[in-house]
Amino acid sequence: VTANPDFSLPVPENDDRYLKVLMTEERVTLAEDKRSAKVEASFSLEGPKVFEASAVIVAFDRAGQPIGYRQAEIEDPANEGNQLEMLVYSLGPEIETVKIYIEVKPNWE
Repeated sequence: VTANPDFSLPVPENDDRYLKVLMTEERVTLAEDKRSAKVEASFSLEGPKVFEASAVIVAFDRAGQPIGYRQAEIEDPANEGNQLEMLVYSLGPEIETVKIYIEVKPNWE
């Protein structure tokens, strides 16, 4: 059995279920052996009060296959100038690229 995850599902233009995220800085530092990577990012959120936010870091090999995954809840997403710092590890192959995905849900009060 094989599967290929789809990381970019379409979102309708006027969809208000998720807030917009503006990445202001992204830095990925690969370890010398390319089996882990340190991810540092700064971002801000656009829209009404934030209810919850989470980040997913995915590491890919040369063929573009996911080889590492890390997820975390963002502790205080309502802060301006949010910072994210995480490590992601490979399941074996060398890491070629790393992508950051952030999902933010508004407070519906």
